[in-house]
Amino acid sequence: MLVPDDELGWALNTTRGLIERKNHCGETARLQPPPSRYLIKDAGTCPAGRKLVLFIGDSLTQAAQVSTGSAYYDAFARHAGDGYCVFAAGVGGYGTLQESLLLERFAFERRTPDLVLWQTSPNDVSNNVYDLERSDPQDNILTRRPYLDLATGEVRLRDPVYWPFGPLMRASRAFRAVFVRVFSLAHQWRYDWFARLAGAQGLSGEQRQARIEEGYRVVERVVARTRERSPSADIIGFAGLSVEGRFATAFENAGASYFRGLMAEAERHGPIDCRPLDGHWNHRGHEVIGRLLQSRLFASKSGASAR
Repeated sequence: MLVPDDELGWALNTTRGLIERKNHCGETARLQPPPSRYLIKDAGTCPAGRKLVLFIGDSLTQAAQVSTGSAYYDAFARHAGDGYCVFAAGVGGYGTLQESLLLERFAFERRTPDLVLWQTSPNDVSNNVYDLERSDPQDNILTRRPYLDLATGEVRLRDPVYWPFGPLMRASRAFRAVFVRVFSLAHQWRYDWFARLAGAQGLSGEQRQARIEEGYRVVERVVARTRERSPSADIIGFAGLSVEGRFATAFENAGASYFRGLMAEAERHGPIDCRPLDGHWNHRGHEVIGRLLQSRLFASKSGASAR
């Protein structure tokens, strides 16, 4: 469902046909081809007087577990009414920097959104830091992606693949699953020789914590840079999973807003995902989350500030 991209690392595949499959809840998902390499929902021309809303995120926003038209931003659009033009840009595996580049590409090709609703995930932290991603095969997409160097501000495409096992992990899901399991056990028992053999980035507990801190600093820097480049856009983050981490603090330090506790509120409406098999939202989850986002937005003082 994804194809290589020279700037973003990978992007949506617009040439694929209709996909029909069951998600891990047993629900049927019918997926139409995406309208562009980075947009998963395109509202077309936005008439004057309407607010242009852009949702950005990773696999939760790509929403490959539910039918096209049933994602949370579709639910938001239905409940928000005619005053909003709703677009969505989401690609599985993306980190914070890649998501900000989606926004920049959208603003260049269309116009700067009035409102950005930015979905975050815990694995964004490891996806933001090259050494951290190489230390964690569970969240490693094994494909080159852009990383931000905090010291220089430079963005570089780097490949976090493990050699010599990387090509086999790309080619075989079974091999990848075995590799991840063995790597996890080796890490648990501190078999550093396995990490070296696998070409992975071995990190001590202290080093890992330092890289996690760096990952959150990347979030803050990227959101701040996004606000500088799109000063007219109101930016609101929200957690895609119940683990919010320190995303709220990072967004608020960058001058943006964050909807705290959204997932805890959503989970009170019943099962919203397919755990333990899959933490992605099911059809009910997307409907609930879209409705809650619309409700929180409208309940806020200006319809744009979450604080």
